[in-house]
Amino acid sequence: MSSYWKIRLLCAVLVAVALVGCHATKPLRRDQDDFRQALLEMETNQIFNNLVRAKRGLPIIHVDYDRISGVVTQTGNAQIGGSYTDIVGGAVTRVLSPSVSGKQDNQLGVTGNPVRDKPEVYVSYLQYLALGDGLVFTTFAPPPGSAHLCTETCDGFYWVPTHRTGDFFKLSMDVMGLRGKLLASPPYFEITLKGVSKVEPGVRVLMQNEKLPLGTQHEMIVELSEPLARNDSGTAAVSIDGFIVPVLFSAAPGIAIGEKTSKLKIDYTYGNDMDSGEIPITPQKFIDGLRGQTVKFYASRFQPEPPKQDVLLGQIRDELNALRFETIRQGNDQGR
Repeated sequence: MSSYWKIRLLCAVLVAVALVGCHATKPLRRDQDDFRQALLEMETNQIFNNLVRAKRGLPIIHVDYDRISGVVTQTGNAQIGGSYTDIVGGAVTRVLSPSVSGKQDNQLGVTGNPVRDKPEVYVSYLQYLALGDGLVFTTFAPPPGSAHLCTETCDGFYWVPTHRTGDFFKLSMDVMGLRGKLLASPPYFEITLKGVSKVEPGVRVLMQNEKLPLGTQHEMIVELSEPLARNDSGTAAVSIDGFIVPVLFSAAPGIAIGEKTSKLKIDYTYGNDMDSGEIPITPQKFIDGLRGQTVKFYASRFQPEPPKQDVLLGQIRDELNALRFETIRQGNDQGR
């Protein structure tokens, strides 16, 4: 074969490789995007299915999809077909036809491993179900717009209400990546202020146009609707008369620090410097505004104890029993 046709064949091979190579990246990236979307759907379905199984009292298993790999295999071919004859003294040429072909295979794979050594993953499921209305069961489809996720089973519909969307997202983050402490507790106590039972000195009724002097002080004993597990000083933000007021609490007198208490003390000082603990609300308005408020109490020394696992399991059992009774009741209603 002459040098001319050798050069043409070499060029054809180079073109074949170039054509295949320049199209390799985009299809693989597109395939990975599609696969990532499919992987997210797999995770969503897995979490939702585990919730449904747990709600029905069936065992669950969480699988970690921990490795995604992509492989691109490229092949390129170039050839010249036909015949060529070179006769000295009188050339006879028959045109040869070059052909170029290329092939690319994209392969994506995922590796899944059952989670068996991270109990906090399964505790996250239990904590979500302990919300009570995190997963709802009905024998009929949920009303339009009321379900974040929904699936139909042989006995009815299981669905996540839209107002639990944030809780479901938190569950997803907990079981997929944020695997922190087992049975973690919030950094505050949630308390409801029943009202002020004692004020010293007593609150004086102001005369008309009389202004309360800045720096006026009162010691107030606040009763709690439910006992606080630890008697301690701390802070809480209360909303009164349009103000968000940071309030400094002291430990209840006569009760040892760390003991259970049903009251706390507030050292009230009237003034505008809230950074130093002053309260820009008159005593009577302050007392009236405290009544019935539920606040987050950040204690100085203690944090709430994490919920016991058997307590969570007990709540799940109660939910299962309630679900069974509701199923029976709905069946009776339909049979009438």
